[in-house]
Amino acid sequence: MIGCNGDAETDTGSVAPVGEAETVPVGLLSVVPVDGTPYLLGRVGTRSNGNSYEFGSSLGSGTESQIYDLVRISRETGVALPLLPKRPGPIKSYTLVAAQPGTVDFNDSAVTADNDGDDETPAPASYLVASFDPTAQEGDARALFVSDLESGEGAVVATDLLAIHYMEMRSDRELAAFVSLADRELLLLIDMEERRTVRRIRLDIDG
Repeated sequence: MIGCNGDAETDTGSVAPVGEAETVPVGLLSVVPVDGTPYLLGRVGTRSNGNSYEFGSSLGSGTESQIYDLVRISRETGVALPLLPKRPGPIKSYTLVAAQPGTVDFNDSAVTADNDGDDETPAPASYLVASFDPTAQEGDARALFVSDLESGEGAVVATDLLAIHYMEMRSDRELAAFVSLADRELLLLIDMEERRTVRRIRLDIDG
């Protein structure tokens, strides 16, 4: 893995070596800038073609990739800090969030957090929001994870989610998420500084 516990690697350009045929190598898939901060965001995972890794904002075309971790990389020192639990499961989606009110662009079916090219300068990101499949089985309910970009501290704030429909920051620290479970829909109110769900409100939806 890259930068365990934030310690600098002896060889910052290396990736996990390819072992036996059944061993899937893990390495840095791509790196994107985190606007307004001294950091880069690295995607760590596997590629179906074995030992080929691509550096840039794109994961490449025609090659299946699976992201298992996200790391915050210092532009100055190259030290990488993991932002997710160790091998939580395949990451389904993630985004970076500023500490200010506004809609959170969270695509529940695609892994992306790139700048969409707007002319307006985005606010510096403060938090990471990610969903992943804990059992690594396609179609299973997913978990929602939030992390502080500066400290790297994070926590799972919800589990057993079938869908994440909409998110917004309601203040500089409260995230609201509208989600579906197998038997109900909920509004989750998440304290991003404390990294915990403080309220779960059941939505009354008539069939």
